[in-house]
Amino acid sequence: MRSISGEPILTSPYDCLRFRVQFRYLRQLVLWNVVQSSDATSPIPGPPPVELPVLESFILLGNGPVCKQLAEVFRIPSKCHRSITVCFACDRACVSGDAVIAMWAASLFIPDDIEFTSCVLEADSNMQTLKLSPISREPIIKLNLLVTSSLRFHPPGPITFLIRASALIPPFSWLPGFALTGQDDFSFILWHFLASARKDAFSSISLLTLSFGDQTAAPHFFVPLLELMPNVGMVAATIPQVYSNPSFINIIRRQELLPKVTSLGIPLNGDTVDVTYIPQLLRHKGAIKQVVFYISPIYLAEMEHDNPDPVQAAIRDLVKDFPKGVEIEWLRN
Repeated sequence: MRSISGEPILTSPYDCLRFRVQFRYLRQLVLWNVVQSSDATSPIPGPPPVELPVLESFILLGNGPVCKQLAEVFRIPSKCHRSITVCFACDRACVSGDAVIAMWAASLFIPDDIEFTSCVLEADSNMQTLKLSPISREPIIKLNLLVTSSLRFHPPGPITFLIRASALIPPFSWLPGFALTGQDDFSFILWHFLASARKDAFSSISLLTLSFGDQTAAPHFFVPLLELMPNVGMVAATIPQVYSNPSFINIIRRQELLPKVTSLGIPLNGDTVDVTYIPQLLRHKGAIKQVVFYISPIYLAEMEHDNPDPVQAAIRDLVKDFPKGVEIEWLRN
């Protein structure tokens, strides 16, 4: 179901109860901006569940209350791939309760009986994403949060201070031009509440992959989740700008965060790679003994048709200031 006009097709998540029999045989279900949230103060007492025993793919776009109510009604198989996109009010200022409801809903869509080994965290100016995968599998859960520049959030001063302290942001940032917005503060609350609701889901993560720009506060958003990942062995990035974000370097070098990391993954795709901060990170985080460069096939082909000599020369130049004893590898991505 998709709303073409932007108006909801179903006046309540509980309208799905009318389709219980038909939904039972679905293998794919898309509910894209078609459900209007019901009055949260007057829910149906003990609504019967909508069983979806053979569902393989579930895609949902809705606000926090819609996602929460559907999560409570639907019974989705653990191995069903689900993509949940949560949007937030643009016609009013958001409050912390909006973040709580949204992340409580997100937590209900994370299966309890799957051990996740891979986590992807991404952020740009309009969306923040979490992907969780079991070993050697596509993501079972993809959570998108539409935190756009139009979102308005104005927490009281004391709450702002507490939010930023929990995200490891110093009261007076040493970063030039580093300024936080209400959008950033709302993001901190979102990820804090997800971490509080699903502490158990992240303890088995061994591979952490990151994607964000070099000037964003996004590394601070994810601190509550990083604190729940004691078994991460490798941190990788999909874009090289991750490692030139000074906030990220300042966070990850803390000994109490990601204490078992032994390897870093850095992409080489033809973009400028700034490794200025990495030697400093390697010295502070002495357990990291390996750096792996992932080279895109297109970039590799441009460098003299797979002749490894230019690749090795480029890598030698990047790692010249790395501490001795750090193993350097490169792989075709």
